[in-house]
Amino acid sequence: MAMTGSYPTLRSTRPTSRLTSSSPATTSAPTHCIPLDLTEQVRSENVERMKKERTVSQIVLEFEPGAFSALRKSPSEFAQEVKTAAVVQWYAEGRISQSKACEILEMSRIEFLDELYRRKVPACQVTIEELREELDRV
Repeated sequence: MAMTGSYPTLRSTRPTSRLTSSSPATTSAPTHCIPLDLTEQVRSENVERMKKERTVSQIVLEFEPGAFSALRKSPSEFAQEVKTAAVVQWYAEGRISQSKACEILEMSRIEFLDELYRRKVPACQVTIEELREELDRV
């Protein structure tokens, strides 16, 4: 995991598309580092809170510049999309709760439920078998 300052960053380089655990690749292609937080205002408010509460970890992902245009997103929008997609996937797999997802994404429960709806991920993570078992107990 590469640490590069106070915020998670997304690094894009032309020749590779991989998660890096060492220093960024040195190439002649342009490299863009962008924060994964939503906005400057949210970021500055969160920095103060995070300094008081905990340390912020960072990872660096490398993408070809064409990845941004393929999704028709700016680098900062792309970074937020990657972060949100990962958190929604972890929630869908049952690895994190809605509360933890909201904390990671720094959004309200309603905003997270809207994101789940947009991505067609069920908000209720109970299986039909679990529901049947609960009904049998009643």
